[in-house]
Amino acid sequence: PSSHPPQHAVAASPSKPSELKPLLCDMCKRACAARPTDVAAFFVAYLERRPAFITRTSLDAGRCDLLSEWWAPPDVYKLVWCDEFDYEGPPDDTKWEYQTSCNAWIHDEEHKELQHYTERNASVDGGSLKITARQEEEAGCAHTSARLRTQYRGDWLYGRVEVCAKLPRHHRGLWPAIWMLPTEDAYGRWPASGEIDIMEHVGWKPRGTVFAGVHTATANHRDKTHATATTIVDDAQFHVYALVWREDALEMFVDEKMVHRVLRADARDWPFDRPFYLLLNLAVGGKWAGKHGVDEEAFPATLEVAYVRVYRERGT
Repeated sequence: PSSHPPQHAVAASPSKPSELKPLLCDMCKRACAARPTDVAAFFVAYLERRPAFITRTSLDAGRCDLLSEWWAPPDVYKLVWCDEFDYEGPPDDTKWEYQTSCNAWIHDEEHKELQHYTERNASVDGGSLKITARQEEEAGCAHTSARLRTQYRGDWLYGRVEVCAKLPRHHRGLWPAIWMLPTEDAYGRWPASGEIDIMEHVGWKPRGTVFAGVHTATANHRDKTHATATTIVDDAQFHVYALVWREDALEMFVDEKMVHRVLRADARDWPFDRPFYLLLNLAVGGKWAGKHGVDEEAFPATLEVAYVRVYRERGT
């Protein structure tokens, strides 16, 4: 992937052998290991669950762009929501809400975050959304930042949620996140109605460490009962963080690799049968991210998002 945000481009043709070779090799290796009785069904299931990621050279831009391709019949999947950030100015208010209301509670003993969220710390330019944390005093806080959500503008039940993003520079105290919360608390207050963390990073961890996981009433960080997956990425590059959400499972991906899976059959409770919305934010401090202090050289710090795309299987 490029250190620049991916630009709009025509999806790569699946007829090029150089692009298909890695995908086909992996499919064949997995089929040999699994020895399925129905090979065709095995390959279809593989393609549905693991999109191929193709690096191509953009000659006019002189750089490589990361493209996602479903490699499935176009009548099976549909794009139902997206923001390509191909405009300038504030985030599209038909898709995003600045969530400043959380300033009322993020500084309490349960959270201990240090930033004051504003509407000026997120903007779109140069083909990407930039959420920037700054060292500046406001409303009794030493830092400002932004938190965006799609609630009542983009709420989904099942499908694939894909966010192409680049982490801020590695510094203690920063906490960028790509995550989801329930549109309505059908099962009660957090964590009973669930939380899906597609990507979290805390700056005191080794450089490029990202986490994926979920929270429920019986598996959550407050009770130290939940499991997370840890992956190392190149934090100078854009990566595609994705959730594939089905009735029976949640699967998280970093680029083409599945890094975490939660199965309904293994869970004691399953609040993931109601619509959820997406959040993007960059926090400073907090009980987790701030446990080793904040590096004041971190600022300004920016979480950069090249696009958000949500797909759904047709007929669902």
